[in-house]
Amino acid sequence: AELSEALFIVTFVMALAIWGISLEQARRESVPAPLRPLLAIHLSPAALFGLVAAGFDLMSLAMGFAGLAGAILVLLLIRARWLTAAGFTPFWGAFTFPLAATASLWLTLGGIWALPGVAALAGATALVPWVAWKVLRLWSRGQLATITNAAVA
Repeated sequence: AELSEALFIVTFVMALAIWGISLEQARRESVPAPLRPLLAIHLSPAALFGLVAAGFDLMSLAMGFAGLAGAILVLLLIRARWLTAAGFTPFWGAFTFPLAATASLWLTLGGIWALPGVAALAGATALVPWVAWKVLRLWSRGQLATITNAAVA
């Protein structure tokens, strides 16, 4: 338990540093449009830290991470047009896991988080197959390698 708690603290400090750098990049809008969907990945650590805190039975901390995840998700939703300005690319897959992880945290906590958890789960349930379908369609048409620049690698 002591090692896992130490790792929890160390990784949280690292996440804070990464969040700070990314927030500054997003604030300056210096992230190229095709890469902006990848910013959604920053939702994952908040959700996962919350799940780990709940696993440690640190419910107040888990609730704090649930709130942080909510704030990040609201920010992502507010900036959705900016995040998706380049149109659909396989990088939209970066929206899927963070949303599912957030739904998992909120549903794990229940209470005031139950309804947002159901909404996030419904969103993830719709989003994941849609993104997968779009990526598979690009692949089947021979366009996936070109869109991801794998054709030049």
